[in-house]
Amino acid sequence: IENEPRIIHFSGHGLSKNQDIEETDDIKRKLGIETDIQNGIFLEDAETRLKYLVEGKALANLFKLCKKKFKKLEIIFLNACFTEELAIKVSRDNLYVIGMSSAISDTSATIFSSSFYQNFSSNKQLSTEEAFDFAKNALELNGRKDSNMPILYYKGKKINKS
Repeated sequence: IENEPRIIHFSGHGLSKNQDIEETDDIKRKLGIETDIQNGIFLEDAETRLKYLVEGKALANLFKLCKKKFKKLEIIFLNACFTEELAIKVSRDNLYVIGMSSAISDTSATIFSSSFYQNFSSNKQLSTEEAFDFAKNALELNGRKDSNMPILYYKGKKINKS
C-alpha cells in the first residue's frame, strides 16, 4: 500500500472451471490442497509455506479495491495458468490485465515476464500493448510452443490479435 504500485504481479498456479476436472484434481493433489473451489490462483504463505487457493471472485474484488486506492495502477499481471476468465473480469475496471489462456510452462512464464518488464520499464517509448507484443515475440524467438498462452485484456476485451 505504501508503494502506490503501477503493476500488481501474481505468479504461481491457476485453476479455471473451464479446464479438465482430472487436470484440476491433479494440480490440487500435487500441491496437497483439498478444496471445492474450481477457479482461482494458488498462493503460498511466506511464513508457513502452506499453499492455498484464493477464489477468482475474491481476487477480482481485491483488484477493484486496489484500483480505487492506487491512482497510478495500470496493470494486473496474472502469471499463472488458466487466468483468462479472471483477466476478463478484472480488466472491466479499466486496467490492463495479462493472463494465461491455458497452461504455460514455468520457463515460458519466466521468459515472457522478464521480456515484458524489460520492455515496459526500460523503454519509455513502448506502450503496455507494445511491451506485451515484444514479450510474446520473445517466446516465439525462444521456440516456445506455448507462446500463444499470454493474453492481454482491457475493458473486458482482448487486445492482442494473435
